[in-house]
Amino acid sequence: MSESGANIFVIDDVTRPRETMRALTAWKSNQIKPSWSPDGNWVAFYSNHDKQDHTQFDLFVVQVAGGQPFRVASNVLPAERRGPAWAPDGRGLVVVKNDPNAGDPLILVDLATAQSTVLATGTVNNAEPSIYADSRGGTWRLAFVSQGKARSQSQGWRRVWVWEMPAPRK
Repeated sequence: MSESGANIFVIDDVTRPRETMRALTAWKSNQIKPSWSPDGNWVAFYSNHDKQDHTQFDLFVVQVAGGQPFRVASNVLPAERRGPAWAPDGRGLVVVKNDPNAGDPLILVDLATAQSTVLATGTVNNAEPSIYADSRGGTWRLAFVSQGKARSQSQGWRRVWVWEMPAPRK
């Protein structure tokens, strides 16, 4: 944290934190809720970098070894409790698209193409995604909270949902 914002740092050797701390970001904005990729080579985070409205965020990734962070999705809602949810294969991230007219859908962002796919959960006002590979193989399970199904008469905030999806082919 500084007067100009919050940036993300890595400590390469915890026995020598001051000597081995290095910045992954150095922007005059807020970079929040970093999360490590499954292989430990990338960090994903939310940022309001280059945003006129500092309450709006985009999804960025950066290589831990160094390099320029790059935007992979625009207008997303940061999770309240954790960073972006990495896909089990490390090739994408699940986040919430900031789109109230569409019910703030969950999206899967492909890192290679930066293309987003809306996940057809049928739920609205989604938040807090977490994803894991089903050990039986072939599927991923996405856990998240939601207000409920779209157009349902019974909607209660913060119910936990689990949605199963086929794992993308490699």
